[in-house]
Amino acid sequence: MLVWHTAIVASVLIIGLVVGGILVLRDRPPASDATSTSAPSDVAAEAEIAPCPSDIISAESRKKRAHADFCPDHKQFLLYDDEGDRKSAILAVRRNGEELPAYFNSDGFERRKPDGTIYRVPPKPISVSLSPDDTAEFRVCFGDRNKARTYLPETCSSGWTPFWPRG
Repeated sequence: MLVWHTAIVASVLIIGLVVGGILVLRDRPPASDATSTSAPSDVAAEAEIAPCPSDIISAESRKKRAHADFCPDHKQFLLYDDEGDRKSAILAVRRNGEELPAYFNSDGFERRKPDGTIYRVPPKPISVSLSPDDTAEFRVCFGDRNKARTYLPETCSSGWTPFWPRG
């Protein structure tokens, strides 16, 4: 009787491993594919990107090199690099008239995985602390990533886009 239970449990485990392995291999690109447009799996580890239940507020940099979407429900931006120009997307935020240090997406549009495949840098989630009494606006720029978190205003969207209070 115990032998039958052990055999059944072992069979279920083996079937589970085989099915799981098939599912994992099915989602991988072919070994010969040197370029991939999908983001690496470690993106999920950086931050969760949940869909926005309400309308988003968007702005883009000059020359459409970068853009950002703000989700009022999550108080979160998604900052996108839109060009392969080795420049970073930059998010500038003013809260109650005071500009916060700039947020940068990346050093460029694409990166290489350790195996050599290239992937597009995913949008960077940026959460902003806001109270109901705050007013806030943002603009999107592009430029070199730097420790001083500076950017050239002439790379930014033409004006500041109000996003808080939630309208």
